[in-house]
Amino acid sequence: MISDSFVCKLSAVMNKIERSINLLCVVFLTLQVVSIVVMVFGRYLFSYVPRPTEEFSLFCMVWFSLLSISLSIRDDSHIKMEIMDALVSKEKLIYFQYFAAFMALGFSIYMIVYGYHLVLLTARTRMSGFQISEGWLFLSIPVSGFFSALAHIIFIIEKIRENTHGN
Repeated sequence: MISDSFVCKLSAVMNKIERSINLLCVVFLTLQVVSIVVMVFGRYLFSYVPRPTEEFSLFCMVWFSLLSISLSIRDDSHIKMEIMDALVSKEKLIYFQYFAAFMALGFSIYMIVYGYHLVLLTARTRMSGFQISEGWLFLSIPVSGFFSALAHIIFIIEKIRENTHGN
């Protein structure tokens, strides 16, 4: 059905993408922490908070939060209810996993489509403190949706391969 070499190459590409996303998440989290530290020290030591620091830290938090969603999909380590694992046999559990993956893929596509519309809607509005288009903030939604959809597709392909080869 799906060749092993294709799946291996696809997995290798996705591993590189995940490392890049992880690096971006680290950068956004670091910038958020630095921004908050500047805000706290400014407020308590100098009674002055630079105007864009709070908005910038929220910007970093949104990008970090949404980008990190895709990092836990392929290894199935995201937070979820596992009651079905105990109630259903292993042979039938795979169908629930496929169903959940396809539903999440549908939501990822929803994020791409409607996130794009939100970016267009907010592109002309400026963030008051940070002075950039709000479209940059909301761009995190379709970008996150794209990477989540990609991760779900590869997760499904890897699950199919795993179940057909009995690994």
